Amino acid sequence: MKNKLYIFDFDGTISTRDSFISFSYFSLSFYSFIKYWVTVIYFYPFRSKSDLKQMFYSNFKEFNFDDFNHLCEDFNNLKLKKLIKKSFLEYIKNIETNSEIVI
Repeated sequence: MKNKLYIFDFDGTISTRDSFISFSYFSLSFYSFIKYWVTVIYFYPFRSKSDLKQMFYSNFKEFNFDDFNHLCEDFNNLKLKKLIKKSFLEYIKNIETNSEIVI
């Protein structure tokens, strides 16, 4: 049997809301969260989305790979699983086991 490839966009397709905003709130101090989003609002007309996200990632420049991974795992376990649509979980249960899923 032929393998199938399933490609999903995360926000809106898999989750009930924007996971980036949730992750930024989870991962930053309240002050850093507010500072980042005020900066985004201010610079939004002048900078690319990529530049604005890079500004967010600069908050983690002092993190080593393992610490950042641990933070992401905590977010997944404590917050992200609650954002995933039940309809999506039901849908992927019916995907053939030899298929590839890309998110």
